[in-house]
Amino acid sequence: MKTPLILVLTTLALRSGLMACSWIPTSFCVTVNDRPGDAVISGRVMNVDADGMDLEVIDVLRGAEEREVIRIWDGTDLDCNGTFSMAASDLGAIGDSIIVVMPMIVAIENAWDVIGDYRRPDYFGRITDLRIINGVVLGYIAGQAMQPFDAIPYVEFVPIWAAGAIGCSDFLSVGEKGQGSFHLQNPVHDLLELDLHGVAGSNRSIRVHTMNGHVVLQRDMATSPGRIDVSGLPSGVYILEMIDPDGIRRSKPFVKA
Repeated sequence: MKTPLILVLTTLALRSGLMACSWIPTSFCVTVNDRPGDAVISGRVMNVDADGMDLEVIDVLRGAEEREVIRIWDGTDLDCNGTFSMAASDLGAIGDSIIVVMPMIVAIENAWDVIGDYRRPDYFGRITDLRIINGVVLGYIAGQAMQPFDAIPYVEFVPIWAAGAIGCSDFLSVGEKGQGSFHLQNPVHDLLELDLHGVAGSNRSIRVHTMNGHVVLQRDMATSPGRIDVSGLPSGVYILEMIDPDGIRRSKPFVKA
């Protein structure tokens, strides 16, 4: 079971990092906050063709979009030690669900551009999209690239986003602002060990849930400080969630071997 998760995370890292000519791009939230004029939309890929894709809108997280289906056209090819294609199809395949920050087309750059539609983002060194898999948002939401990916159920992502003054501000409060983080090893066999950084304390709780959000384990930090017995769980992909007393949540995916 570990191969699919590793492939997903590697693909996301390469897609967002290499295409931006940078091995360590800034997070999605930093990109969002640095691009206040751009739309942020979640949607499901309906069609992919030679010039772009059609995205069925799930939520408009930022912007004034009212269409049920939007068009994302290919971006202008990027000079990245040679011409690099900015095909919109690289954002996802038919049936994939994504969250993307992207500019509206206000000036023609390519023959296929349509004013009022969107263009695939090509910002240098930035994470511009996240993937929604089995109801869980995966990607570098507010952490640092080349570190374990952030993961949070979409049903929790949206209200946290809405609570932030500029969308990602609440995510940044536990990410780039450096108020603590944790890491864990992958894959896990019988004992899940947490590498804690500034978040240790008996007043926090731990939850382990499946990719569809079903909670299978719940512990207080006081009874399991940094170590959790997962020997009773079937092999598969899970999300470990740490919850602070003030409601701040930090989530990481792991594979139970």
